[in-house]
Amino acid sequence: MFIFIFFGGLALVGIILLNVVSKLMTGLSLGDRIKKELNKKKKAFFFNGAIRSYSITFIKLGIASSIQIIMLVSGSPFIKEEERVKSICIFTCLVVSIAVSYIFVLYNRNSVDSKEFK
Repeated sequence: MFIFIFFGGLALVGIILLNVVSKLMTGLSLGDRIKKELNKKKKAFFFNGAIRSYSITFIKLGIASSIQIIMLVSGSPFIKEEERVKSICIFTCLVVSIAVSYIFVLYNRNSVDSKEFK
């Protein structure tokens, strides 16, 4: 997960620097081209990079915590007390995040179904 955070932070710093440069060159045609490219990169980073990395991390955490819970239920002697508590907490957070996302979409159904998102 550190790698995703590191590259996300690096991309964020790059976007901020490009944004500052485009603000300084607002009147010039180079500034307009930088703004166009910056908007493309921001959209590509968010929809490709951030959502994909969150999904992969979510799946990895789900698999790891479910394996720990299966070991706990089967009575494995190899599971430690601290691992048991961590796995239950992580699994609970994952289930709660799914429930919160579902409730958010359910309550905001009208704005999600609007034409501006299509």
